[in-house]
Amino acid sequence: MTFPYRLQRCVGFAVIASVLLGSSMAGQGSSTQELPAEVQGIKVFRIPLEPGESLESPLLYRKITFESIDFDRLRLNLFVSLRPVDRAVTVKKVYFQNVTAGGIPLRVEPFEKPFKLSKQHVVDLPEPLQVSVHFSDIRSLAPVLKMMEAESLRVAGEGFVVVKLNLVEKMALRAGQVVIPTPLDDEIPLQLFTSSLVEMGAKRILETLSAPDSPAALTLARQFVEKEAQKEKLRAVGEGSVFLVYCEYVLRDPKRNVEETFTQSGTSFLVRADGRLLTAKRVVEPWKFDPAIRFLMQRYGLELVRERYRLYAWPAGARVLDDQRQLRRLTAHSLTEGTLRVLSLGRDRMVKVLYQDEDTEEKAEISLHVGGEADLAVLQVGGRNFAPLIPVAGEGELSPDAPASLYGFPFGASQSISKPHPASVKVSRDGKLLTLDRQLNPGEFGAPLLTPEGRVLCIATGGRICVPIQLAQNILN
Repeated sequence: MTFPYRLQRCVGFAVIASVLLGSSMAGQGSSTQELPAEVQGIKVFRIPLEPGESLESPLLYRKITFESIDFDRLRLNLFVSLRPVDRAVTVKKVYFQNVTAGGIPLRVEPFEKPFKLSKQHVVDLPEPLQVSVHFSDIRSLAPVLKMMEAESLRVAGEGFVVVKLNLVEKMALRAGQVVIPTPLDDEIPLQLFTSSLVEMGAKRILETLSAPDSPAALTLARQFVEKEAQKEKLRAVGEGSVFLVYCEYVLRDPKRNVEETFTQSGTSFLVRADGRLLTAKRVVEPWKFDPAIRFLMQRYGLELVRERYRLYAWPAGARVLDDQRQLRRLTAHSLTEGTLRVLSLGRDRMVKVLYQDEDTEEKAEISLHVGGEADLAVLQVGGRNFAPLIPVAGEGELSPDAPASLYGFPFGASQSISKPHPASVKVSRDGKLLTLDRQLNPGEFGAPLLTPEGRVLCIATGGRICVPIQLAQNILN
C-alpha cells in the first residue's frame, strides 16, 4: 500500500491557520504569540526529521529513454511521478541542480506546467523531463558509451518541488509558495532504444566523437579545455569575492498580537578592497518588493518589528547549516555582532499597482517598490585584504552573443556550504537595463554577471532584470 507523502510535515497548515484565523486569538493577553519554529519564514524549506528518521522523496523516477543525438549532445527523457499527498495541492514547478550520472554532468530542464496531485494515487508528471548530456562538458565519451550498454543509471543531485498555496495557506505562511528540496540519489531504469537501427546510429556518432584524430573530437576537446579554463578562472576570481546574504525580519499582527518571522536569501559581491559589497535592495528589505507580502501587510495591517531585523553574510566556502540543518550564525558577518553594516540603499521608489490574488481573484491596489536602478544596496563587512571583482570599463562586452555567467547562490541558505554556482545566461538590452533569458532563482538576487575572465558586466536584481555595473556606480560613490 502506498501512503500519502506528508505535506503537513512541510507546512503545518492546519495548526497555523487555527493560530492566525481562530477567533480565540483576538484580543487575548498581552504576551506575543509566535508560530512554531519549524513553520516560520518558509521560503525554501527543508523538512525537519526526528533522530534516526530518513526522508522519503515525493518524487518517483520511473525510467530514462532516448530522445535524439547529434555531434553536440545526447538528449534523453526522464519520466517522473509524484507520490500521493495528504491534501489537495498544485505543483507549480519541478527543477534540479548539480545532477550527475556516473560522473557525467546532466542538464535537466525545469518543468513549469502546473498540475494537481492526488490524495490516493501516484500522479505522473504530464510530460517527461528533458535531460541532456553536452559532450563539451565531459573529458571523455567513454562513460557515455558505457552507459549505452547499461540497464540502469545511478543519478545523483538535488531536486526542488514548488507547491502552490491556497489563500488560507498564504495567510498562514505569508508566502505564495513553498519550495521543498528533495535529494536525488536513485538507480533509474534505462530503456534507451526502440530499435537496433537507432542504437547503431547513436553509437556511430559517439565512436566518431571518440576517435582521437577526428575533426569532431578535436573540436570537442578544445571546447572542453576552454570551458574548464573558464570555470577555473571564475572560481579563482569569484569565490573570494562573493558572499551569501541572509535577511530575517518579523511582521506583527497588532490586532491578534501574533508575530511571524520571514527570510530572504541573496548574493552580494565585493566591489572595494575595504570590504564593500554590492547587492540587490530586495535582499536587504524584501518586504518592500514582494507583492504577496505587500498585499497581506495592507489587508491585515501587519507591521515590521524593527528591533527584530537581522542580516547575515557568509563568504564563499563557509559552513551555513549545522548537522541539524540549523543556521550557523556565528560563522557569518552580522549586524548584531557589528561585523556587517548597511552603508546605503537605493531611494525608495514605491508605485501603486493593481494586485490580484490568484486563488480568490480578489483585487487590491498595493504600494510596491520598483526594480531596476533603485533596487541596489551597499553593505560593509569587517576585515581587510579583500579581493574585489573588477568592473568592465565599457559596455562593449554586453552584447547578447557574448558568453557570460551568473555567479550566485541558487536556493540561498538551503545549502550546507555557501558554494557559488556559475550559470550560463544570455542578456538583451531593455533601455538602460538588461534582461536575462530566464527568471532568477531564489538566492541569485544580487549576483554579478561575469565575463569568462571574471569581470563584472552587471548585477542581477529581480525577475529577469540586471543593472549594468556602470549605473550601479552611482550608489557606490
